[in-house]
Amino acid sequence: ELAELVQAEILYPKGRPPRCSYIFKHALLEDALYNALAKGKRQRFHRRIADVLEAQFPQTAETRPELLAHHFSEAGLAEKGAAYWLKAGLRSRERSAEVEAISHLTTGLTLVGALAASPERDVQELQFLSALAPCHIAVRGYAAPQVRPILERARELCERSGQTPRLF
Repeated sequence: ELAELVQAEILYPKGRPPRCSYIFKHALLEDALYNALAKGKRQRFHRRIADVLEAQFPQTAETRPELLAHHFSEAGLAEKGAAYWLKAGLRSRERSAEVEAISHLTTGLTLVGALAASPERDVQELQFLSALAPCHIAVRGYAAPQVRPILERARELCERSGQTPRLF
């Protein structure tokens, strides 16, 4: 099927088979084909991709957690998606890519916010907030309007969960 798509000039191979990847001729074509899939079918594809990457390509999962985060999120698996968004955000922070970290952590925090309320969810949210606040400070400064709500919410979660060492 890939050969047919290449012959029809819908896809172009990048590299040499079998170790190649494929890119669409045009981004609009890619978007149109993606949106033509039913939501349930798209979610199944994303889940299958994420499961294969996680099981068969652990190095990719380690070096590109944002890729797995994207696929698990699109598959509707918020918990797994959030866990990988956290890894991606922390990995970006390690590389001093603060703006990228903010993006990853904010995306993951949105997923965590959609989970059912529980002590585990609070701990996970606190992990995101603890990583997100320093990123905003590094990029925008201590007085940035984004910092205060993050720190206030983190304080609330620390007090509620009894994690007083994190208050400092």
